[in-house]
Amino acid sequence: MGGGWVRIALGSDHAGFELKNKILAYLKKKHDVHDYGTHGAEPVDYPDYALRTCDAVVSGAAVFGVLVCGTGVGMSVSANKIKGVRAALCASPETAKQSREHVDANVLVLASSTKDAEKITDVFLNTPFTQAERHVRRLRKVAELEAPSRLSSLRAREVLDSRGAPTVEAEAWAGQWRTLAAAPSGASAGVHEALELRDGGKRYFGKGVTKAVRNVNSILSPSLRGKHVDARALDSVILSVDGTPNKQRIGANATIASSMALWRLQALVEGKALYALLGDARRMPCPAANLINGGMHAGNDLDFQEYLLLPVGARTFSEATEIVSETYRALKGILEKKYGRGATNVGDEGGFAPPLKDAEAPLELISKALDEAGHAKKAKLGLDCAASRLLKGNAYVVESKKYAPDAFADYYASLAKKFPLAYIEDPFAEDAFGEFAMLTKMLGSKLSIVGDDLLVTNTERIKTAIMGSACNALLLKPNQIGTVSEALEAGRLAKEAGWKVVVSHRSGETDDSFIADIAVGVGAEFAKIGAPARGERTSKYNRLLRIEEQLLAR
Repeated sequence: MGGGWVRIALGSDHAGFELKNKILAYLKKKHDVHDYGTHGAEPVDYPDYALRTCDAVVSGAAVFGVLVCGTGVGMSVSANKIKGVRAALCASPETAKQSREHVDANVLVLASSTKDAEKITDVFLNTPFTQAERHVRRLRKVAELEAPSRLSSLRAREVLDSRGAPTVEAEAWAGQWRTLAAAPSGASAGVHEALELRDGGKRYFGKGVTKAVRNVNSILSPSLRGKHVDARALDSVILSVDGTPNKQRIGANATIASSMALWRLQALVEGKALYALLGDARRMPCPAANLINGGMHAGNDLDFQEYLLLPVGARTFSEATEIVSETYRALKGILEKKYGRGATNVGDEGGFAPPLKDAEAPLELISKALDEAGHAKKAKLGLDCAASRLLKGNAYVVESKKYAPDAFADYYASLAKKFPLAYIEDPFAEDAFGEFAMLTKMLGSKLSIVGDDLLVTNTERIKTAIMGSACNALLLKPNQIGTVSEALEAGRLAKEAGWKVVVSHRSGETDDSFIADIAVGVGAEFAKIGAPARGERTSKYNRLLRIEEQLLAR
């Protein structure tokens, strides 16, 4: 089968990333190439990419496969274990030709150090496949018989989050395909959030999650095992098995970890990018970066919980990331010079936690950092007030001063006049629909008034807010509601109402980057993913950078 246009599946591990991209650019000129990874230079479990590429060949989605890894040996061994695939490790055009003529290989494996990779690939693709028709028929029969379309296993375990507290990690299997997902946890959780199930007792100061883990292994797993890998349908089973409005039987930390693993598994089995499975928007968000921490996220005396940088003037996510990183570094220098090195200690979300009480001071400091970094014209500022904590009786207290709700709205308006504010999250308490509506009417034409504790990603509360014009933006946190399907429905409702969507991390995070894919899939205007520091935060930035590269390459 030589000379003409064909469909080719391409995969690599992190060591073969650069050569894979070089081959991709070469092959795309004359073939239909599907890039199955990896999309970054991070360490990966290379058999996953071998499996995805080879499955494309077995299923008929591609005629040939090309795999690139460090030495080539591990990749070729992994590929040859897959029924219906013959992989050949080739180091020269001669071995490539022999593999096609004498071994009936339909997957080419290259080491990252291979010379003349394009020539070897050409020879491999263009050498006649002596038993091609018989072999292709066999491959398709294998695909029909052994396609990993059913869930074979769902297991959970206790792991640690970014605060060193336990959380639930779920592991889902369909045949040879395996995915992982871990539940985040919030420090300032709203009272209306789905229940995060903890063990209590002395172990881990009561924060253990062995009950939630046991619920996955003994209740959810038997209910889901053997069912088709259709994540939305599996989420419905999870909801039915739990049977409570707030996930109190199974635990939202157990259900969201399981749900994320199942959505990731469906994407893997179907050979889709996760963001493409989650939605068809494929829009890159603007980062909402928490540069200064206060409230429950830091050990200082700031009443407001987060001071955010929003590089809304950036043309791409990569440019926005550059603005965030450079401003963050400039801010570090300003804080160190003004308050000493201790002021650059960071809070839960990577933002600095300087010894401040003045609620306006962080806005002034970030504005100064923007000027020093040369990005003042491309960025706006934001606040997460977490105002439920500020409500004392009938008044909100900031810097020991009491504000009635209407006076507090005037206070926000004064901040918006003084600083380039574009975003205010949770400006009032978690049940204050009327007060939210007052502020939205006052400032909503210029600012995003974002509901977090007010809405908790709950469709019923979102509907109430829409009816009352309580806000104009939704903070979407999947673990607040307990399944990915419900979170996606919340995003859909917000979009239909003309609201903006802000997909958000939690203060207790993991290195799971699932929310980055949600942000792109649903077309979120903002991704609230913390400062460009700490691995659990940068994992989201890095995933979004890789996604942007994929989208720009299409």
